[in-house]
Parts: sequence; C-alpha cells; structure tokens
Amino acid sequence: MLEKGMLEKRAACRYNLQARVRLEIVPESGIPEIFECKTRDISSSGAFLLTGNRGWDVGTALRVNLYFDLLSGAGTRVVMDGKVVRNEAEGIGVRFDGRYQFFSGNSDLEM
Repeated sequence: MLEKGMLEKRAACRYNLQARVRLEIVPESGIPEIFECKTRDISSSGAFLLTGNRGWDVGTALRVNLYFDLLSGAGTRVVMDGKVVRNEAEGIGVRFDGRYQFFSGNSDLEM
C-alpha cells in the first residue's frame, strides 16, 4: 500500500501469475548461464522473478523464456529480452525491452 504523497512508478498493471521461466544470462565473460525459476507477478513492461538467493547486478542483460504450459499446452512460450532493475531477498525485478516472440513446441524445462 502506498503512503499519502507517494506515487506508483509502474506504468503497466501487474498481475499475480506464477509461470515457469528459463533465464539466459550472457555475462561479459561471454559464457552463457541458464537459470530456471518462476514469476511472482508480471506486466507488459516487466516481471518479478523468484530466484531465491540468486541475483544478478542491476543492468545485467538477460533473455526471459516465459512458459505458458498450463494455459496453452506444453512448450508454448514467449521470449523477451530485458535487464535486471532491482534485487530483493526472494528474487529480481526485470524490465522488458518491449520486443517479444511467441513459440510453441516441446518444453525443455526440467521443473
């Protein structure tokens, strides 16, 4: 809840949605890192990802593979690029770059 006089910074409405995610992080070393987690909430401009005690520096570029298996069948996903905008104890906030692609097929997640 916002206190009197505080403004909400988000431009897009967030929805409570727990969906499976595969993150692809390519650090400056160039060696890609794959990490699986779930969303806590999502909007058209970003998401909060439940990564536990694993975080990345603010500004880290990543690719988000968001799986909608329960809604549309196994392997259906949307892929978006984004950047880490905040770290918290339970996960990271990610801002999407506005471009996305939809794919369908077999899921490659082990969750």
